[in-house]
Amino acid sequence: RSYRNSTKRKGQASATTEDQPISKQLKGSLTKCLPQMMYGFGDAKEPLSESIDCLESLVFERMAVLVARCVENGTASAANQDKVKISAEDLLFEIRKDKRKHNRCQELLRLNEEIKQ
Repeated sequence: RSYRNSTKRKGQASATTEDQPISKQLKGSLTKCLPQMMYGFGDAKEPLSESIDCLESLVFERMAVLVARCVENGTASAANQDKVKISAEDLLFEIRKDKRKHNRCQELLRLNEEIKQ
């Protein structure tokens, strides 16, 4: 009768992944590529896991701020109020003052279009 313990009862709160913040859902998703990028920028070949975790949290924090700014400014198309879709133009608009990032992003988008053709 162990199946009874595993089933959810009415009124019990379920801790699904949808209830967790996005940073917790994505935690560990960059652990393979971040060490390679860190090494490419002059860090040790095998950086400390604390360094990777710190950098990963900074990346998620920065992305969350950027996405929030896109949504705040109303540039994102909101066909459904629950789900907001952010386009490349929305992100380009938000990084327009940083010319280096803006130019690099435009170049990557152009290369992506060339690859698609």
